Amino acid sequence: MRLVGVVLERQFAGEPGERDVGLGAPEVDKLRVFFNHPGFIDAVEQRLREALQAVPAETGERVQVVYTAHSVPLLMADTSDYVRQLEEVRRLLSERLGITNDALAYQSRSGAPGQPWLEPDVGVALKEIAQAGGKLEIMTPDRSFSPEVMSMNLVPYMRSLQKLDVTFTVTYRLEAVYREGSELVAVVGSDYGGIRKEQRYDQVVVNHGTIPMDDLYFDLRPLSSNLGAVDYDQLIDGRVQTRCSNAEGTFQLFRIGDAVSARNTHAAIYDALRLVKDL
Repeated sequence: MRLVGVVLERQFAGEPGERDVGLGAPEVDKLRVFFNHPGFIDAVEQRLREALQAVPAETGERVQVVYTAHSVPLLMADTSDYVRQLEEVRRLLSERLGITNDALAYQSRSGAPGQPWLEPDVGVALKEIAQAGGKLEIMTPDRSFSPEVMSMNLVPYMRSLQKLDVTFTVTYRLEAVYREGSELVAVVGSDYGGIRKEQRYDQVVVNHGTIPMDDLYFDLRPLSSNLGAVDYDQLIDGRVQTRCSNAEGTFQLFRIGDAVSARNTHAAIYDALRLVKDL
């Protein structure tokens, strides 16, 4: 039996196989790391170029690009290529776009407060914007600001940013941005419906860090025997997935760990265990 693993949110991926599972482990075909793959760099470059083009020309020279990534404990970072790969992505993108005012920051710190993690934190960048005299508003479609910064980080973030008169707006979602004169007009709506308003800003920064990279899943779905679907009764009961909706499919395909449009690492781990334990 052969197993193909595609890691779309790469931090650390070990070498699963016989040494971990024992005799009878499926043969694993592991795709190459993609941090410097031309296709990945091209896609990120396009998104960054579009964002920079939306910045009014008179403010363009003052724009700082901050690359952010999920923070990890220093112990893990020191024994992997994680930081080196991030720095390489930063170098490739900045060179392509001629960016000289850039920085690398980290987000989503968790774990014990006394455990050292990768820094600087992205909250520091927000604080610097406010300290420079900018009027900063942080908006989230969630009912609380804490999911955006992780609950353990909420208190120090709020303590430092509130002193700088930062505005926190919850339950609203950015739907579109267009330029009008020297300003950017943000179209704001709500997942609860019935709300649409426009607000003017000098700069708009959008964090799409939790949008799944699901293009590969949708490309493979019509070729799979189960059309990418899960039999949830079998999943809950711990039984083998037998769903067959496409007789011409030569493999099963499962999408795991999703929480609508975000990612849930813990759900992914448990779903993966339930789905592959009988292979």
